[in-house]
Amino acid sequence: MRRSAITILCTSLLLTTSAFATGFDLREFSASSLGTSYAGAGANGQHASTMPFNPALAGWVDDFDVSFSATGIVPTATGNMTTANTSYGNATGGTTTPTSIISKAIIPDIAIRKRLSDQFSVGISITVPWGLMTKYSDTWAGRYYATKSELKTYNITPVVAYQPIPELSIAAGLQVEYISGNLSKAIDFGLIGCEVNCQYYPPPTGVPFFHVLPGGDDGSVVLKANNWAYSYILGVAWKPNDDLSLGLSYRGKVDHKLSGTETYTLDAGGVGAFFNAYVPTQTFLNSGATAKITLPSVVNFSTRLRIDDKWTAMATVDWTGWSVFKQLLIVPALATNSADLTTFGWKNS
Repeated sequence: MRRSAITILCTSLLLTTSAFATGFDLREFSASSLGTSYAGAGANGQHASTMPFNPALAGWVDDFDVSFSATGIVPTATGNMTTANTSYGNATGGTTTPTSIISKAIIPDIAIRKRLSDQFSVGISITVPWGLMTKYSDTWAGRYYATKSELKTYNITPVVAYQPIPELSIAAGLQVEYISGNLSKAIDFGLIGCEVNCQYYPPPTGVPFFHVLPGGDDGSVVLKANNWAYSYILGVAWKPNDDLSLGLSYRGKVDHKLSGTETYTLDAGGVGAFFNAYVPTQTFLNSGATAKITLPSVVNFSTRLRIDDKWTAMATVDWTGWSVFKQLLIVPALATNSADLTTFGWKNS
């Protein structure tokens, strides 16, 4: 019931990103790294907040440190849409110029490092690595695709770093990730009612004639679901001298299977109520539901080169495995409710 909801959402978010192909990747792990557009973040062990870019940076702590920051995302997005038509050829109606599509957000993070010995250090970070939210009015022209699409994640990552020599740090960690989703869209009960009228005309006993129009008799469905899942993170950091540092890390993909509820709001024209009460295979009934989503792996290579007392050069190259984000399949627990499949064509970036 939510065809293209996530697609619209991610497309909207791409309008506000500061780099190409970031999708709904949030890399606001460190306010200090934001100041350099995250260049060299995976090779910078000056702050604990750089650990999410590379867990091996837990080994660059002298004794103990902690970082906390909060980054504000304040996007502005509007749309200028073409009026949609129903399969009957009439316009759906509704506004074609939605405003304030993408919601504002505060992205918090906290990171802590502690040295245990000359060779071992530990750390833990709590971040928001993925997230998005778009919201349209209930009367916009594309309401049958999506009215609200929200995805939030919280990632807790404890790591252990080992230094066989002082210049080299090797680390591994566990990702413990919580995800919650909230998807909603309108249902064109007017279109369904007209199809019933055409199929049963004149209507037999027990089948009402619905005085409704496509695009003019709406209901809605809302999916709310969440899940905990686990993955891993690996990293290495090398500082051959005081002027040069290199870092390489791999954050594994996370497979989520969300579970929650689908809640229907039926239309005023009685079409949904008819199906709900009288059709043998009752549908449009509130029920449980599940949805699978895979969040991609990320490879990060960073370097920092101190040129002199005034200048430092920094660079980062990263790769995100978006191709695992193939589809969103929502399966209701009640078999007579419709399952929904949205297919994506995302490519690695």
